[in-house]
Amino acid sequence: MKNLCLALALIFSLSVFSQDDDAMPTDKGSFLVNGAMDFNISSSKLSNSIIEDVRRLSFSLTPRVGYFITDGLAIGLEASFRLSREKVDYIGNGGAVFPNVQGLDDQITNTSTYALGPFVRYYFKNGIFAEAGIGYSRQNTDYEDELQNLEIETEFFSYEIGAGYALFFNNSVSLEPFLSYQFESQTQNENETDTSGLNLGVGFTFYF
Repeated sequence: MKNLCLALALIFSLSVFSQDDDAMPTDKGSFLVNGAMDFNISSSKLSNSIIEDVRRLSFSLTPRVGYFITDGLAIGLEASFRLSREKVDYIGNGGAVFPNVQGLDDQITNTSTYALGPFVRYYFKNGIFAEAGIGYSRQNTDYEDELQNLEIETEFFSYEIGAGYALFFNNSVSLEPFLSYQFESQTQNENETDTSGLNLGVGFTFYF
């Protein structure tokens, strides 16, 4: 009886491991997670200019989460959050180059951007995937100096269509080079600017 129980347990274990090996990370009920985080500090020195120094500090976070509603087909949501601060230091006086410039105030620009939008991705059997997404974002910019404080609000609508290849290291991680077409419409003070172009990149995606 004891040997029978051990044999049944062994068969059950082998069947479970066999099912796990056959399971794909893009099967129905799985999740995918990817995104990016960026932190940047920079400084610029300008010659022959009334601007002496420009210092920038920025941080951005862009998480994406998707759920496979059927084998190979995932729908999800992408969010984006970005904060940046720029300080422009002007020269104390113009000297010989700019004799009419006297004591300009330093200027500080604070910018915050928030974005949200859905996406859909489909994986083919050969590792190639196709993806499409739309997004809406809002940007608030605050210009400060000793004389004025100016606030500007900008709205963006965008969509992206692309394809890529998922190189799976295992059932949990894939490396994904991709190529996409992006379109963005920017509205500021009733003025509209449209921008479009191609985006080539590579990223990692995690599956649960």
